[in-house]
Amino acid sequence: MDKLIQGFYEDTIWMVIRENMVAKCICSVCGQKLDISGIAPRLEGVKVYCRICGATTHHKF
Repeated sequence: MDKLIQGFYEDTIWMVIRENMVAKCICSVCGQKLDISGIAPRLEGVKVYCRICGATTHHKF
């Protein structure tokens, strides 16, 4: 029983960490998916620069 609860607990923790660390946004001009996993969320949102087309996209978390 302890192994089952411990395994479920570890999976739940892994899912929470994965959701917080993986963040993607889509460029409004070219449609490219951009990885923004290292950016800290802000109340007003963040500006993301697309390396493909050079556009700046405003993204709210």
